[in-house]
Amino acid sequence: MKKEIDIALDLLASYVRRFGSIKVESIEEFRTHLQKNLLERYQGHWYLGKINVCFIFSFVCSIIIDKPIKGQAYRSLEFNKENDYCDVIVSQICNDLGFAPSLLGIRHDITLWIDPYEVTIRYIILS
Repeated sequence: MKKEIDIALDLLASYVRRFGSIKVESIEEFRTHLQKNLLERYQGHWYLGKINVCFIFSFVCSIIIDKPIKGQAYRSLEFNKENDYCDVIVSQICNDLGFAPSLLGIRHDITLWIDPYEVTIRYIILS
């Protein structure tokens, strides 16, 4: 779980470094607090899929990992016009650290799904 959260936060932090207007030290503090929050939040909501392996004459012919989509909406971070381009969890972290979420510089529709074995991002640029 920590690995997937770290990957998602690396993506988010690189976006904030590029488009945001907060100091690098504040980005690292933000990342640390968000990581801690997500690790606690996802406890009990991390469902590992089954790994199915097909053997033919002692050779592995395929490995299938059932996509663990259970709880996927709970493990997503959403930034869109409806939430003023800041996920509720991220907004709370910003407020706790004493800066406005708008300073993150997020002005695109972004959704991050943090799942076992996979992090997916949807990035939409609106004109």
